[in-house]
Amino acid sequence: MLAVAQPAALASPQLDQIVPRIALYPDPLLAQVLTASTYWDQIPEPATWADQHSYLMGDALAAAIQEDHLTWDPSILALLPFPSVLDMMARDPAWTQQLGNAVLTERDAVMDAVQRMRHKAKEFGYLQPNSYDNVVDDGAYIEILPVIPGVVYVPQYDPLVVFARPAHGLVIGGAIRFGPGITISAAFEPRGGGGVNPCWYGLRIRSLSTTGRGCELGQTVNMMCIPTLPRASSDLASNITSSARLFTAGNHTPRLRQRLPLTLECGSGGRPL
Repeated sequence: MLAVAQPAALASPQLDQIVPRIALYPDPLLAQVLTASTYWDQIPEPATWADQHSYLMGDALAAAIQEDHLTWDPSILALLPFPSVLDMMARDPAWTQQLGNAVLTERDAVMDAVQRMRHKAKEFGYLQPNSYDNVVDDGAYIEILPVIPGVVYVPQYDPLVVFARPAHGLVIGGAIRFGPGITISAAFEPRGGGGVNPCWYGLRIRSLSTTGRGCELGQTVNMMCIPTLPRASSDLASNITSSARLFTAGNHTPRLRQRLPLTLECGSGGRPL
């Protein structure tokens, strides 16, 4: 049997060059992009489909997804309402593959890089709460959460601007702009049986290695779920498997047996935990 060479681990400065373009995405969108990037070779086809159906939104888009019997990973299905994001990933396959490999092999370091970028943007005055996103900073960890659960705005910005110290302390106004809000309709809510079910409402990235709560892979717990695991390379099979399942501890708190490449905290009714 031929051994499969694994991608070399990237140093922090290299990761800091990869994540800036998505570091200021709201957590629910960032979660889907990180997971979808591990399917880098499948991105072009969904990107084309999303572009061809960009006139559809909400229930109409969900119906088209079902009618076409799309079988891509739930993280990719979740990005179909965001043609610009899929187009960005498809146009730069080398970047998407680099990000996906990093998520699979050094997931903690990826999140550390995201946090470094967010702290820079906040320190330099660019990342602030606004009418689109709440910016929650506990001193060590910065979350970016939609002001209205289920309505996601894609930020548009130049990484060379927002992650650099402003000259003479003058922050460039309008450095972060937002496109139209994308409403994740009820048709995209996680459901126990079938449906589009790409796991959207109330997702918050807290860590890429901590334990998920209230969720089960591919199933609904408290009306929330975690996206399916990215495919794992052979050397990760011991701690990343598609058969990861919840078990109930003595206090009846559901927890995942295995460490997940992406761990999300979830809440019911679109409210984060």
